[in-house]
This record gives sequence, C-alpha cells and structure tokens, in this order.
Amino acid sequence: MVHSPEMLPLRGFIKCSRCSRILCGSASKGRSGYYYNYHCSSDCRRGFKAEDVNKVFNEAVKEFTIQEDFAELFAQVITDTYKSQNTTQVISRSELLKEINDLNSRIAKARELLLNGDIDDADYKTIKSENEYKINVLEAKLAEAAATKSKADNIGPILRRAIRKLTQLD
Repeated sequence: MVHSPEMLPLRGFIKCSRCSRILCGSASKGRSGYYYNYHCSSDCRRGFKAEDVNKVFNEAVKEFTIQEDFAELFAQVITDTYKSQNTTQVISRSELLKEINDLNSRIAKARELLLNGDIDDADYKTIKSENEYKINVLEAKLAEAAATKSKADNIGPILRRAIRKLTQLD
C-alpha cells in the first residue's frame, strides 16, 4: 500500500502523512546504482521513494501554473487592477497640489495682513512657519506619488515576464 506524502502549503517542506514530521532526502547505494528516498525525521521511520514524492510535488506545482489560454486574461485583470489603484493616486496627487496652493494663499494673505498692520510680526512668523511645514510634508507626499507613478508605468514588461514564468511553472 503506497501512502503519498503530504505537502505543507507555503512553507516549502514535505511532511510525513503518518506523524506530520518533516521528511529528509537521502541516497542509498545499491547493486546497480543509487536509490533516492525521503524518510521521516521522527521515530516512525516512514520512507517514500523520491520518484513518488516528486510526482506529488509536480502535481502541486501544476495547481499554480496558468494555462496558456488564460495568460492574456490574467495579465489584463492584473493591469486593470493596478491602473485603478494608480488612478486613485493621481486623484490624490491633484488634491495634494490643491492643498499646497491653498497653504501658499494663506501665507500670502498673512503677508497682506502684516503689511496692512492688522497682525504683528510674531503672528505672521507663526502662520508662515506652520504653513511652510505643512507644505514641506505635502511636497514630500507629492514626490512619493510621482515615484509610484513611474513604477506603475513599468509594470508591462515585468508582468509579461511573470506571466510567462507562471505558464511554464510546471
């Protein structure tokens, strides 16, 4: 009776179907060559032929392989999702620019009030420093958004390579 080993998902280990311990690989020399096996690392002494384990592994890999017929659809879904996320960033970019303009207008109004004598120097300096700090923070966010946009423009070649690899995974 052949018991197939079980795969631990996402961890890269093969475990024993009897005691759930990790299997270790080994080679034994026989009369006509080497024989490759996996054996349990616990006292249960369970063993499996490497050929059987490799078949199970290959079947597991096939589950992650994209069929050639669906590769283009898969790429389109990823591209659309990625672009919709970047559209949100473009909208927030315009909001950041509007906010920076509003803060610059406040500084200009405060300057007008200072020149008219409606506020004193200390009040103007406070207003100016607070708004300049906010402008610096928003400009840093704006630079970050620009860097993200340039990365988004480069998704095509990266995505094509990744999809090609996923179609050839097995």
